[in-house]
Amino acid sequence: MGYMGFGMRKEVYTRKPKEAFKRLKQIHGETPKKEKGLKDSEYLELKQHRKSGFRHFYQSRVFMFLLSVLITVALFGLLWQFILSNYYLDYQRSQFEQSGINDYYESKRLQLATIQPFFSKRRNKLKSVYNGFLEHQTIKIKSADVRHSYNIDSIRRVKFNTDWTDKKCTINQNNLNVSGKGFISTTYPDKWILDILISNSNPINSSTLKYLETDWNELERILHILKENDWTISTHENYISIHYEHPLFENYNIIFADYLPQEISKQWNIKGYIMKSGIILKGEVYWTRLEKLPKS
Repeated sequence: MGYMGFGMRKEVYTRKPKEAFKRLKQIHGETPKKEKGLKDSEYLELKQHRKSGFRHFYQSRVFMFLLSVLITVALFGLLWQFILSNYYLDYQRSQFEQSGINDYYESKRLQLATIQPFFSKRRNKLKSVYNGFLEHQTIKIKSADVRHSYNIDSIRRVKFNTDWTDKKCTINQNNLNVSGKGFISTTYPDKWILDILISNSNPINSSTLKYLETDWNELERILHILKENDWTISTHENYISIHYEHPLFENYNIIFADYLPQEISKQWNIKGYIMKSGIILKGEVYWTRLEKLPKS
């Protein structure tokens, strides 16, 4: 016989076909075929039993477990965001005010011990040091006759920048002299405040340093401590206040005074807020802060 072609090979026409979805049928069983003599109700019951053996992934226990975990995490996140986080923050603040603020004071004690005597001695001439234009420090100097609780309308205010070369401000005893190119020379004998913006490393003129009874090296060291700790300081009739901003718990003031003056409460009598205070060193150092009252 001659060659009969590829289709005539025995292994081709004797090969048994593979069963479709054999592995699935092994797991879930085959769809039953209606046999002769099988009632319709029995056939439907058998067919339903075969279907119940197969489940989609969203019907599996693994999916239900993952879904329950996801819902639990989402609910806890919402609960934390809108309720629990506030309670936890209040708890942290309470712990800080009980002991943390004392630890902060102890960690800065040497620097505070340098600053406090400097401003106490010059309380009647040096009003404050704060961050001014472009975060440059500003020193507020006043005449000795200006009270700490002054009326701004009755004060002559002069501003000076250490970068300026065409304007000069000098202090002779208690007189403030303003002169320079393009300025009419003026002398203020009393009730004046001088704001000096230190915009470079140039020292303040010698007459101002003499008025403050200091030198540039000492003053520069004081300014460096304040800038390094991001503090602002102000002098008052009965106390000295150093303000700093805690990264979590808003603004605090460290008060140097023999006692916590009642005038602080009066000054901070702001509608919708209440003053909180505590003792760091009794008869020496206190802390204060403003707390917003809850809406009624």
